Amino acid sequence: MSHMKKAIHIYQRSVKGDVIFYTLQDFLVFYTFVSEYARKYRVKILGLAIMYNHYHILVEADCRDEVKAFVSACTAGFSRAYNEEIGMKGSIFQSPFGSSVKYGDKNIRTAAGYVYNNHTNKKLCEKAEQTRWNFLAYAHESGIPITSKRTQRS
Repeated sequence: MSHMKKAIHIYQRSVKGDVIFYTLQDFLVFYTFVSEYARKYRVKILGLAIMYNHYHILVEADCRDEVKAFVSACTAGFSRAYNEEIGMKGSIFQSPFGSSVKYGDKNIRTAAGYVYNNHTNKKLCEKAEQTRWNFLAYAHESGIPITSKRTQRS
């Protein structure tokens, strides 16, 4: 019996829709939490888009509990760091986070396209590769980075 490939599209807005990813530091701190906790909870990141007031992450994971622990750790860690910086308390993300399971290669590719094009859909840029916050330049296929000629370095 074959096991159908699946991925989970995770999305979460800020409380009240407020801008939380404002500075370069905000984006990089969140990305660091995502990277570290993905490794800890054995979650494979397939796509990531950090917007100004929300984020999208497409992941593969063995079980739902790993995904919940991963999201909780990322958002709690970022909330602590963010609140410490601005002198506030409490969660900055709406709870619970949203998620949608995608089954099969075609649906997973469609979800990845949605995640990577979120900035273009919101009219923040014309082409997905024009923004650094969807991390498209760091996506890999067969171990080769997927980048446009514009973003490749000599």
